[in-house]
Amino acid sequence: MRASYQVSKRLQVYGLVQNIFNQHDETYGGLFDTGAPPHAAPFLTDPRRLGPATRSAIYDGLKYKM
Repeated sequence: MRASYQVSKRLQVYGLVQNIFNQHDETYGGLFDTGAPPHAAPFLTDPRRLGPATRSAIYDGLKYKM
């Protein structure tokens, strides 16, 4: 979720909130070769790799135009 507010012609306040409810989701982050090396993990047959979702974060700031 993001928001911004134009305080004046030159000043803007903004904010960004990521994963506010701290959900533990995964995203498909990449692909790998299931055949190399073949003896390392024979149970890995799906080339998609899960990556962690965005952690909780809050950003805020000011923008000022000179």
